[in-house]
Order: sequence, then structure tokens, then C-alpha cells
Amino acid sequence: MNARPGLTTSGQADTLTPYSTRLYREGVLCGLIGGATIAIWFLILDALAGHPLYTPSLLGTALFKGPLLLPSPQDVPISLNMVLAFSCVHGLIFAAIGAIGSWLLSFAEREPYLARLSYL
Repeated sequence: MNARPGLTTSGQADTLTPYSTRLYREGVLCGLIGGATIAIWFLILDALAGHPLYTPSLLGTALFKGPLLLPSPQDVPISLNMVLAFSCVHGLIFAAIGAIGSWLLSFAEREPYLARLSYL
């Protein structure tokens, strides 16, 4: 009797298959591309307004220092540390969204009957 590689005796996979690894990698990459697109869009808008990197600096200051300690938005100085910290958080969130979206699409392909159950 031959057992399929990657399966334990209980039927659960003990490692990710190459397909699922590739799927999650593509999801993370798509999430990062989406996050970078939004970041570039706000960089362009901020540059056109005459203060590049203002939006990520403002959002980073609000996120890490708290909105109660935030002075009025016009008085927030542009801080490269806040831009970098917010950009890391922004990238991680979009990578997670991409991985979750990739998993959901994979699940929908494997279990198409669940879509029909929602109409009942």
C-alpha cells in the first residue's frame, strides 16, 4: 500500500504543498503590489500639494503616538521614522489581505458547491 506524500495517518497535511506555497506567495505579492499602488498614489497627491510623504507621516504619527497626542493635522511635521514605520505596517496588512484573498479563492475553487448553498 502506497501512502501519498505529505499526508499523515490521520489524513491531515503536515506540510504545505508546493501548490499552496506558491498560492500564498502569489497572494502576498499581489497584496504588496496593491499596497505599493496606494502608497504611490498618495505620494503623487502629496507631491502635487507641495508636501511629499505627508500622508504616511500623519498616519504613522496617529497610529504610533495615538490620536489624542496628535496636534492639529496641519502642524504635524514630516518624520521619516513615522513614514518608514507606517509603511512597514501598511505593507504587512496588505500582504495579509493578499494571502487571505488567495486562500479564499483557492477554497472557492476546491469547494464550488458552497456557493450554491448560500442561495438556499
